[in-house]
Amino acid sequence: MQSKEKVKIGKVIRRLRLERGLSLEEVALHCDEDSNFIREIEVEKHQDLGLTTLYLIAKKFDMKLWELFKEIEEDNKVL
Repeated sequence: MQSKEKVKIGKVIRRLRLERGLSLEEVALHCDEDSNFIREIEVEKHQDLGLTTLYLIAKKFDMKLWELFKEIEEDNKVL
């Protein structure tokens, strides 16, 4: 039986948000979500995020979606 590897997305989103000086509320408003949802993403309570949500987060961070995926991939190589 193969083990299902968990990809850490939340810590990358938190790091990028803080680097840009954005609040949870600012990101949430841009994604049409509430700030608790974004906080739960950051603490890894939501693992299976939709592409639309990730796209909107990337856009708020002034990134392309592939750039966000690259950040996530690079961060997870360290694990």
